[in-house]
Amino acid sequence: MRLINSIKKLISVSCLFVVLFSVNNLFALKVPELRGRVNDYANIIKADDKTQIESFLKNLEDKTSAQIAILTLKTLEDEDLESFSLKVAETWKLGQAGKDNGVLLLVSMEEHAIRIETGYGAEEFLTDAKCGLIIRNIIVPEFQKGNYSKGIKEAVENIGGILTQDETLVADSVLKEYSDDDDEVSDTFEIILSLIIIIIFLIIYFSPGKRGRYGRGSYRGSYSSGSSFHSSGHSSFSGGGGHFGGGGASGHW
Repeated sequence: MRLINSIKKLISVSCLFVVLFSVNNLFALKVPELRGRVNDYANIIKADDKTQIESFLKNLEDKTSAQIAILTLKTLEDEDLESFSLKVAETWKLGQAGKDNGVLLLVSMEEHAIRIETGYGAEEFLTDAKCGLIIRNIIVPEFQKGNYSKGIKEAVENIGGILTQDETLVADSVLKEYSDDDDEVSDTFEIILSLIIIIIFLIIYFSPGKRGRYGRGSYRGSYSSGSSFHSSGHSSFSGGGGHFGGGGASGHW
C-alpha cells in the first residue's frame, strides 16, 4: 500500500511539474519571425538607414559568408536578455553550417537592453571584449541622445569592420581600446611562449639522443575586407545553419 501511495504521489508531482512547465512556455516570449537581415519590431530604424544596413550586410555575407541580423523589440516581457538572445540566434540559425559565423544584434526598448550575440566561428575576431566596446562606445552614446537608428547603423559598420579586419570601418574609440588590449595579451603570450621554449630547450639539452621538432603555425581568417554601405540591393534572407554558445556582450543605456 505504501508503495502504491508513493507512486501516486510521484505521479501527482510529475503532473504538476508538467503543468507548470506548459504554463510557463505558454506565456513565454516567442521568437519573432525572421523577416530579413533587419527585423525592426520596435520601429526605431529609419527607412533609409534600414536599406543601407541591409545592403551592407548582404555585401558582407557575399564576401565573407558571415551572417549578421538585427532584432529590435518593444519589450522582453520579463525574459532574460542573454537567454532570449541566444534562443533567437539558435532559432534563426544565423551563420553558415560548419563555420558558425553568425552575429545577432538585439535591442529591447522598454528594458533599455542591448545584446551582441556571436556564433562560435565569429568569436575569434569579434571577441566578447570587442562586443562590449561597440556597445559602450558606439551604441550607448547614440541611444542616450535618442539616435537609435544611427547607433545601430554605426554598430553594424563596426561589427563588419572587425569581422573583415578592415580598420577603416572601425571607430577610433573601439579600434584604439581593443588594439591596446590585444597588445597586452600579445605581451603576455610572448612571455609565456619564451618560458615554454626555454623549458623545452633545457629538456632537450639534458636529454642526449632525443630530438624534437617544434614549429609555430599561424591562422589567417577567411574574412576579406572592403565592405561598405555603398553597395545596393538585397534579396530574401534565411539562416545558414550556424550555432551559438553564448558568446558576446550585453549593455544598457
